[in-house]
Amino acid sequence: NPSTVPTSSIATAPIYSTEIQCCGMTAKEREENLQNVLKDVSDINLISDSFSPQGKAFNWLLYEDGVCMCPNDSSLVQRYVMAVFYFSTNGDSWTSCSADPEETDCEGGA
Repeated sequence: NPSTVPTSSIATAPIYSTEIQCCGMTAKEREENLQNVLKDVSDINLISDSFSPQGKAFNWLLYEDGVCMCPNDSSLVQRYVMAVFYFSTNGDSWTSCSADPEETDCEGGA
């Protein structure tokens, strides 16, 4: 089952299928289109490095994130940046969260 929480495990690249996946495109097309959008946020070499926080975040978006973000999704960059933050700060070792569970980014029109 896909995870909605990033993990530090490195996803291995799948053998690409020509079948249409989410977003109405093949897995390879989606990967290329996501890279094209995210290269304006992170260096493409870091996105391609599966050991960098950027690469881990990209692989999580591609292979583990159950939301299956599309390249034209208005929340894609925000989700990617938050995943980079998670991996940059060793999110797997976080032991507590001080966020108010009553508030989300959807409340208040944000």
